[in-house]
Amino acid sequence: MASPLQRTVGLPGAVLLGLGAMLGTGAYVVIPDLALRHAPATVFAALAVAALVAWCNGLSSARLAAAHPVAGGTYAYGRAFATPLVGQLAGWLFLIAKSLTAVAAAKSLAAMAGLPHPAASGALAMLAVVIWTALILVGLRRTAVVNLVLVAVGIIGLGLWATHGVFVDASPAATFEPISGLTLAALIFVAFTGYGRIATLGEEIREPQRNIPQAVLLTVVTTALLYGALVWATPRYGLAAGDHALPLPELALSADLPVWQVGALTLGLLCAVGGVLLNLILGLSRVVLAMARHRDLPAGLAELDARHEPRRAILAVALALLLLIPWGDVRLAWAQSAAAVLLYYGLTNLVCIGHSWQQRRRLPWFALAGGAGCLLLATQVPLYAWPLVVGICLPGLAFSRFAIRK
Repeated sequence: MASPLQRTVGLPGAVLLGLGAMLGTGAYVVIPDLALRHAPATVFAALAVAALVAWCNGLSSARLAAAHPVAGGTYAYGRAFATPLVGQLAGWLFLIAKSLTAVAAAKSLAAMAGLPHPAASGALAMLAVVIWTALILVGLRRTAVVNLVLVAVGIIGLGLWATHGVFVDASPAATFEPISGLTLAALIFVAFTGYGRIATLGEEIREPQRNIPQAVLLTVVTTALLYGALVWATPRYGLAAGDHALPLPELALSADLPVWQVGALTLGLLCAVGGVLLNLILGLSRVVLAMARHRDLPAGLAELDARHEPRRAILAVALALLLLIPWGDVRLAWAQSAAAVLLYYGLTNLVCIGHSWQQRRRLPWFALAGGAGCLLLATQVPLYAWPLVVGICLPGLAFSRFAIRK
């Protein structure tokens, strides 16, 4: 039996970990950019759809996490309540989705420096991964304290932007890019999926049967309210979207806001996106740990150090991110992450339905609705996002099923 992780995280810590995984690249980069590029009514409708699907998926994740509170998220639930193949597929989809989101976060942090050469910006993104990895290696207890500070500063920055929008009387852009509301919902959905961090860290949360469901609900509701405020406030500044995803501080400069507010937004961006990167490395390392325990990844990655921390898994995740950073950009990585994460949560709902069937319980409406929502949104993801997902997932499955077991 593999050594268990220590349960050190209570309900407030679980909520903060969820918020730290959600209020970063999505809040400071993607949501404002979408709010400027597309008609407000379309963005609000897409936000509502994405939040509803995320809430249903969160309920499925919470039920499974309460029934099987170990590290690994849907990978662990698929193995426990379905088949090893379902677990392996979920594990690889999670690794793909969250690695790409982490790359987007690291690149967003590096973009704040405004370096003209792509190689220099890429090196800075790699440095961010190295710094956060070193922090995580210190231990989850200290990481949680840092996460609290990052989340608080990030929310303050978002609040300043949304509150100032109340007093702005500028006309929004007259023209918007055409897009399907469901396609937009699929892209926004990625910005909600940080609640899954609560499930993947289930082995380290105290009283998981009570704390995990409550933390998921609080995280999704809080994030939906903040995203709604951003969608409402951002177009009121009368700005036009640029040729790339604009972070809020850059928009604030264009809107001639006071220097102190631009500084607050810049600090908020650094903290919020940094918090996302921190939480993604945490979540990825726990799934790597779980997969290594079952020999779906090399067994050596499951070893814990003297403080019961998965040091090898953390270092493996950091290395993978360093290799991915030179490829693609923020928008491409975001779309690819959407493709993988929608399939991942589709499996989460499927496993939840199967578990309820095995327990002779009534099939949960939220799992049925969440599964249908994931399937529908997955059909709306741009086609260019799928080749990388399939190109990594299929070899990964073959590696787990055949190469390691020889």
